[in-house]
Amino acid sequence: MSSCPDEFDLANRSWGHVLDQLKAEAPGDALHIDWTLHDDQLTRFITAEVARLNQIMALPEPLAVSVIPCDEINAYYNVGKREIT
Repeated sequence: MSSCPDEFDLANRSWGHVLDQLKAEAPGDALHIDWTLHDDQLTRFITAEVARLNQIMALPEPLAVSVIPCDEINAYYNVGKREIT
């Protein structure tokens, strides 16, 4: 925040109201782990983050989170599947 105050202010103006509404309806259970290949440190971290996010916000629709190794540092959102991989 302190290094990019203009960017923070822009993001806050753009998304602050939306995020405030999601927080007001917390806790939620829309985020869920859908698929993992291994039970490793990354999978445990992502699982904990999903649980933490469900405690602080409630998404209006279910959203799956899958941890799938692909030999690349990458994450993407699949609109059709409503999934973060």
